[in-house]
Amino acid sequence: MLLAGDEFSRTQDGNNNAYCQDNTISWIDWDKPNSEGTFYDFVRRVLKLRSSCAVFRHGEFLRGEIVGDSSLKDIAWFLPNGREMSEADWSRSNRLCLGVQYTVLDGNSGEYPSAYLLLMNASDRDVTFSLPAIPSRLRWSCLLNTIFEDGTPQAPFPAATTFMIEGRSLALLAATVR
Repeated sequence: MLLAGDEFSRTQDGNNNAYCQDNTISWIDWDKPNSEGTFYDFVRRVLKLRSSCAVFRHGEFLRGEIVGDSSLKDIAWFLPNGREMSEADWSRSNRLCLGVQYTVLDGNSGEYPSAYLLLMNASDRDVTFSLPAIPSRLRWSCLLNTIFEDGTPQAPFPAATTFMIEGRSLALLAATVR
């Protein structure tokens, strides 16, 4: 979630409840936005990803149903061991790392699914995440990783069945054609 001014690192001096402050804590100085910084580039990158990926603009409630003729659900939640989460898993308060896979039919052909996997690690330790299975013609590629200042992965993500998600970070992977 973004608040106006976040893109140029407006902090409200750490005040997360500044709605009733009529002073410099809540004011936005639109004459001094920092559009040169890496955080600005990161926000621009995230917004571009959101606008280019139909799955992040989905107009209907996701239900965990199979998409088209694929074996992929429109939404599925995964544990780091690669197992889809059960209802009991949601009750564990110590769960600090999980992934959510979003799938929609390709907007161009309407036949092939587009899948994205958002990995979230709230712990302070690195976690090896077993990636969910996808059709053999696809492989996971990393689109965004918050361990890098602008979110851009520094090296190509090799075809793999696991992904090391660093502590206190988020990564977005896409299922791409091999």
